[in-house]
Amino acid sequence: MRGIPRQAVWAKSPVLGTNGITANMIADTSSKCDWLNHMYGLNMDSPGAQAYLNSLLKLYASWGVDFIKVDDIARPYHKKEIEGYRIAIEQCGRPIILSISPGETPVSEAEHVSKNANMWRIADDFWDNWEEIVHMFDYARRWEGTGGNGHWPDCDMLQIGKLSKRGPVGKTRYSRFTDDELYTHMTFWCIFRSPLMIGGNLPENRPIEQKLFTNPEVLAVDQQGIDPKQLYKKEDSMVWYSHVPNSPDVYVALFNTGGTAHDVTIDFASIGLQGSIQVRNLWEKQNAGTYKNTYSKPINKHGAALLRLTPLSFNNK
Repeated sequence: MRGIPRQAVWAKSPVLGTNGITANMIADTSSKCDWLNHMYGLNMDSPGAQAYLNSLLKLYASWGVDFIKVDDIARPYHKKEIEGYRIAIEQCGRPIILSISPGETPVSEAEHVSKNANMWRIADDFWDNWEEIVHMFDYARRWEGTGGNGHWPDCDMLQIGKLSKRGPVGKTRYSRFTDDELYTHMTFWCIFRSPLMIGGNLPENRPIEQKLFTNPEVLAVDQQGIDPKQLYKKEDSMVWYSHVPNSPDVYVALFNTGGTAHDVTIDFASIGLQGSIQVRNLWEKQNAGTYKNTYSKPINKHGAALLRLTPLSFNNK
């Protein structure tokens, strides 16, 4: 299930009071979902709309719900409804994560969405083909600098493992990504600090899924990296980086976006590092050696590497 519909069908009917008088209808019948025809939006200017959301969230809180995803609300961007959910969560008596979908959420609403939602989709539904990863690189670039504690741009679920068990895209299958593409997928979600929501069926994980999901050094990049940015994207190479908290160290992700294997290079000075730099390969959980000025690594087509760079010289900045 990709998300909770924005409003179920009962919102479209007028509410009758006990005296038989029709109350104000809270549904906005002009706000329709193009891909699921039994939903209307809420008219947040109508008396009772906020009370309806408040009652809904109190019910969810009484069930012990920790996370809700509201679909068909981020594109087009329904500002008042998003605010309404945030208000309802604040009064429900339980901390609940609010995720809004589908993207792309307008970058022009970055300040508003950061204040009112915990996660927001930056692209449409993501599935397991290489071109969608390539497009995600560009979507993420637009959202640089907007993520932070409690509010995160969301690249959508990890399409890793046994997918489409009951639809909706193709027959049941393991991810169509090659092994190198799987590493690129997980590496990019981590360096960008996207929320990590697993889209595959966990009981059918194979050793490669276990390896991708359980590497603590890789997961730390997603959970702790500071201010992820694209350093460069040129020809068939791309580099992103983020900073390690309370440390001079830097996380660096190298990507080969082309169709043949080649070296991808990081210039240490371009990310503020000088002198001798220890390079650690996070996927391999081992040090790759000490280097000065630059580090290059051969990477398979559509592949990636994830590094932690540690300055060893006392005069490093």
